[in-house]
Amino acid sequence: QWSWFSAVKSAVEELSERTEEECDFVVDDHGRVITIVESYHKWAKYGSDDGTKRYRANIGTYYPMHATGSGLAILSSYPRERVDSIIDEHGLPALTDHTITSREELFDELDRVSERGYAIGDRYYTEGLRSVGMVVTGVDGSALGALSVSGPTYRIDGSVLDTEIPRSLSAVVDSLESELESILP
Repeated sequence: QWSWFSAVKSAVEELSERTEEECDFVVDDHGRVITIVESYHKWAKYGSDDGTKRYRANIGTYYPMHATGSGLAILSSYPRERVDSIIDEHGLPALTDHTITSREELFDELDRVSERGYAIGDRYYTEGLRSVGMVVTGVDGSALGALSVSGPTYRIDGSVLDTEIPRSLSAVVDSLESELESILP
């Protein structure tokens, strides 16, 4: 049934318009997140043409859960045993100098995510990039996926990082969860 996909697509587009940043929706696929919907805003995209690593959330792209805001948001909803098994299978590879690479550091971060209600991937995946993610849950409280907003650290900082993006994420996630509740069995 495609109605849930349409709801997710609309939510991603709404989030992109609200935040004026790149947004995506990811799901867990065997301990990694995969982008299933993305939306790019009119602003210049993150990255450069000088051969340095560019970030772009392309549909079908896999990302390590510990290195993205959306992955951290999903991990924070899992029991510790499940997170441990994901680490056992995929490890905690360093993608930048800022990537979380120890279990203790990861579990401390997941505690902060649970307290805040959203995750921040602060230059974990790509130098100079921040992503803010929030888990989308089903009626039973299990993670269906996560919505995230990504952009350069110079734009996603201060009140944009601490207030504006979390507020927009929360509103869109609440609306999406309500819509999915009426669609999904």
